Amino acid sequence: MAKRIFVLLLLAAVVVGLYFAFFGKTKSTPDTSKVQDVQVSTDPKLLKLIKAEVLNTYADDYGIARVYGEISNSSNQVCKLALIRITTYDKDNNMMKQLRVRVRNIPPGGSKTFDITTGVFRTGFRAEAELLGVAF
Repeated sequence: MAKRIFVLLLLAAVVVGLYFAFFGKTKSTPDTSKVQDVQVSTDPKLLKLIKAEVLNTYADDYGIARVYGEISNSSNQVCKLALIRITTYDKDNNMMKQLRVRVRNIPPGGSKTFDITTGVFRTGFRAEAELLGVAF
């Protein structure tokens, strides 16, 4: 009887340990609470300071369509958040999909890149980036 209780306790400890290993918050988990509390602005003066552009569209080794782009910050302060809408078009210029991208902590005078998937590759697709809002 004591052996069964010991095995059950050991099994429970392993389950709890695995739960915390996979679902528990660790030091490597990024804290995005500060970014989520920022006020996003659509003020044209602020939007002029950030440039969003698509640099390349391609299919990866698995046939998945990808959009690679860059967000540039020409201001003298960190852009905490840039909201971008990516619109993809087929070879006949018909809109296929719209996706929103969030790029965080763009350094002053610097840039950050993004690389997103848009679905199954279709020959001749293109993409455009549109800046929707920023937070400084």
